[in-house]
Formats: sequence, C-alpha cells, structure tokens
Amino acid sequence: MNRIQKAAESLRRSKVELLERHEQKTFCTYRTYVECALRVVLTNGNSITELAKKSVGRAEVVQVMTSAPLGSVMDALEKAWVHEALLAAMTSRSLGAATAALCARVAREAYHAVFAGCEALAGALEGRNGSDEKTIMRSVTECFREYGLPPWNAVVSGPDGGDARRPTVENLPAVSEFPHPLQRGGFEPLAMVGRCLLAEHRNRIDELWPERRQGKKRSFDPGPTNVVHFVRRLHDKACSDEEGTFGGNVQAMDRMEFCKNLSRFSTLSLLHMETLVMRVCGTPCVLQCAKSWLAITPQNPRLSKRVAVYENVHWADSDTVSK
Repeated sequence: MNRIQKAAESLRRSKVELLERHEQKTFCTYRTYVECALRVVLTNGNSITELAKKSVGRAEVVQVMTSAPLGSVMDALEKAWVHEALLAAMTSRSLGAATAALCARVAREAYHAVFAGCEALAGALEGRNGSDEKTIMRSVTECFREYGLPPWNAVVSGPDGGDARRPTVENLPAVSEFPHPLQRGGFEPLAMVGRCLLAEHRNRIDELWPERRQGKKRSFDPGPTNVVHFVRRLHDKACSDEEGTFGGNVQAMDRMEFCKNLSRFSTLSLLHMETLVMRVCGTPCVLQCAKSWLAITPQNPRLSKRVAVYENVHWADSDTVSK
C-alpha cells in the first residue's frame, strides 16, 4: 500500500469513527430525553393508582360531551391497546441482547400506541372522527397544554427568529439554562424535557417550512410542540435510519434501558389520555370497551391493571358518572 492509499484509508477510517460517534451521541440524546420524560411523569405518582388520581383531578374541569362519536373513539382506543400489547410483549422478556432492530420496533410501536390514544382523545374533544394527523396532534397538544400533567403539558410555540423571537416553553418552571442533552447529571429532568421540546420544535420548523415557502423562515411557526411530537420523531428515525440511530457502538444495556423506559412512558401516556376520554365520553363506556377487548385479547396485563383502577374513578359531578 503506497502513501496515497494509506492516506485514503486513514481518511476513510476517520470518517467512519466520526459517524459512529455521531450516531452514539444521537442515541444517548434520545435515551436521556426518554428517561427524563419518564422521571417527570413519576413525580406525579409512582403507581398507576396515584397517577390516575392526579389525571382525574386535572380532567375534572373538562367539559362533558354528548355528541362524541363513541364508535370511532372506542375503535381508536382498541387500536392503542393492540399496539400496547405488542409493546409489552417485546419489553417484558429479558432484553440483555437488545439489538438496534428491537429498539426500532419498540420506537415504532410506542408511537402507534400513543398516536391511537391521541386519535381517541381528539375524536372525543372535537366531536367528530376522520381528522388528519396534523389536526389530531394539534388538538391533543392544546388539550394537554390546558389539562395535562407534566411533562405532557409542556408546550413550545412560536417562530425561531432571533433572541427577541425565540420559541417559548410554556408550563415549565423558570429555567435559567437548559442542560446539554449529553449531560448525565446535575440538572432537573423537567429542564431536560424543555431542551427536548425546543430541539423538536426547531426540527419541525426545518421540516415544515420548505413545504410552505411563505414568508421568511425566521417568522415561521409550525404550531405547538409537545412530547408526543418527540415520540413521533423516534418513530420516524426508526423507519428511516434504524441502524444509524440505534446501532453502532451503543451498549446493549443502554438499548435495554431505552426500550423499557419508552414502553413505560407510552403506557402512562395512554393512562392520561384514557382518563381524559373517560371524562368527555363517560367512564362506563370506556370500561365496557376495555373489558370486552380483554375478554377476547387477554394478553395485556397493563390494561387489566388500569381497568381495576378505573373502576374506582369518581368524578366531582354526577353527569359523567351516570353517563
């Protein structure tokens, strides 16, 4: 091998090493975001019962709807439970040999479960079905902004147009500085969630503005962004760059942590959305649908636990309880 060939080989190896380091940083960033989002959720309660009580308390002020399309809302919930059951099956066994492919499958199923829950909630809130993904995400984001628990209620909105027009993070305690996504300690989890949402909001600006080409990019507002948009980001990465995002030199233990945390976060997201649907559409119809579904497909112990909790849900007014 002559000098030129050696230089070319050295350059190739350097590029490979840089790419691997970049991929590892990307995964570590996503792992940290998911971990912090889950830690924030658990500040509302370490058990399903505690979280359900908090969620019910936040939902008390939501208006009861008599015109919600119950059939399509229940269909969407059943779809969410199917994906949740698949997600639970993938993460309930030992993940000691967690692979990039498994991480990608978990990311895809997590989004499908969460989005189906969003579809049910948006249908209940809007009183109609058949909305597109963008409309559903906006409707649920606005609902979480007003009635959600942390971190679902944290929302970023506005253009990214200089210091005077920076996106703002709503429902987030005053944070003097957002931590670096690769920082492993010395920060509040909610501050890291704010960092995640700001990054996702800017990603949405980069992706959506070229479709519009209206006005300047600095003044473009893609609409409110919350943690569900980040779950969608993981899904898209899993579909477009599975090996690049979840492969490389990532340790199997880190993949295992990511999968379990994302799976648990998805289940708790469904709990929050289900309680809001119960408030809008009535507790009995959701319970009946869940019990009927479990009678046919009992392979979802997570839903079984939630149903046991929902049977003891009581609202401050009698309209929803008797519905």
